[in-house]
Amino acid sequence: QSITILGKECAVGDEVRVQNCVCLPYKELKRDVMNEVIMSSYTQSIRAVEESLRLVQHQIDIMKQSDTIDETKLKYLAESKNKYLTRLRELRRAEYEESQSIDYGDDR
Repeated sequence: QSITILGKECAVGDEVRVQNCVCLPYKELKRDVMNEVIMSSYTQSIRAVEESLRLVQHQIDIMKQSDTIDETKLKYLAESKNKYLTRLRELRRAEYEESQSIDYGDDR
C-alpha cells in the first residue's frame, strides 16, 4: 500500500512513475520517484545561504580571537553576514508563502 500527494500545479512527465511521495506545489517531476518528500524549490537555496552564514560567522569569530583585528575585513564580513541574513529571510518568507498555496481541497 502506498499514497502519493501532489501539491497544487505539480506536473508529472509522460511515463514517470511517482509512488509513495509527497510533492509540494509547483514542481515538475521528470524522473521516477519513490518514497520521497519533494521539498520546496527554496530548500536548497536556504541550505546554501545557511552554510554561507556559518562560514562567515566562523571567520568573524576567528578574527575576534586574533591579537590584531583588521577592521576593514571585519566590516566586510559583517556586511556579508547582513546580506546573507536578509536573503535567508526572503527565502524563508517565499517558502512559507509557497507552502500556504497547497490546495487541500474539501477532503482535508
